[in-house]
Amino acid sequence: MVNKPSLENFVENIRLGEKIAFFRKQSGISQDVLAQRIGKTRSTVAAYENNIADITISILRDIAKALGIHIYDFVHDLDVPGDSINPTGTTYVQELESQIKQLREDVGAIKKELADKNQELNDKNKIIALYEKREGDIEKKEAQIESKLQQMENLYNLLTKKPSSPT
Repeated sequence: MVNKPSLENFVENIRLGEKIAFFRKQSGISQDVLAQRIGKTRSTVAAYENNIADITISILRDIAKALGIHIYDFVHDLDVPGDSINPTGTTYVQELESQIKQLREDVGAIKKELADKNQELNDKNKIIALYEKREGDIEKKEAQIESKLQQMENLYNLLTKKPSSPT
């Protein structure tokens, strides 16, 4: 049994041809160049764009590759704002790639900032460790001085001790 094409499929096929023509023109190439890139004739490309010839997924993939876009751009609805084609004329995939690039740059900047903060923290920790070491050295010196003072005081007491008188 042969399925008759539905009106919805017919409308989508019309739009597919328009999309191929749109992306080809946006890429700045002729039907001849596109045909050469996908191994078809110019008349076949014209038939695709005019919705006269059926297009397989494989051919659509080849066309997308030849135009430097993603196959998703053909099936994504062009009429939805912010969808496949935005006001700057870039495709949906190009827009995503741009956003990914920006996110990578942001991540790089954040990593650098974190590295700088980490270095600053390491420097502060080194200063604290040095301070604690010096503080420990000072405490040792104080203990040594205290010990010397105690020894001197004991010696003084021995030297100044009056002999006890016999009773």
